[in-house]
Amino acid sequence: MNGRAVTITHHVALGDVRPDSTMRLDAIARLVQDVADVDAADAPVEGMGIWILRRLDLAIAHTPRFRADLTARTWCSGFGARWAERRTDICAGELLCIEATGLWVHVDAERGVPAPLPAGSTRSGGNTQATGASPLACDTTRRRPTPCPSGGRSAPRISTSSVTSTTPHTGRR
Repeated sequence: MNGRAVTITHHVALGDVRPDSTMRLDAIARLVQDVADVDAADAPVEGMGIWILRRLDLAIAHTPRFRADLTARTWCSGFGARWAERRTDICAGELLCIEATGLWVHVDAERGVPAPLPAGSTRSGGNTQATGASPLACDTTRRRPTPCPSGGRSAPRISTSSVTSTTPHTGRR
């Protein structure tokens, strides 16, 4: 497999679900943010700012349910001067439940404005360890390297135009 991919696990808890025991959209967005943050925190890059999720597109084939054990796998699929596209697959066992594509903006932590990516952090393609590419290397040539089969079924897409808050859900509507 080319490029860098990061995987975490998540147990769907009571605070993640609606009354019908299916995972809420804000809980899905939080999981996408959490796996991206693990990747950003683990990357040894000097001068890295913070990342703000600006847009999130979800293809939900199967909505995870209460007490499901999930695997979230993420990788960079494209980048620009101040942004990156990140893809994330969320699986329950061997079942691909959600395909997420997010547009992330790199922000200067002190000034709170979009900032250029650190030098050398966006080399494209290749195996990070084998080629000496940056830990944030993006593989723009690869399609979803899903850790589980998708069953060949196309999922409906849900798009949010501005997902920037990580405020926990209060239960109020």
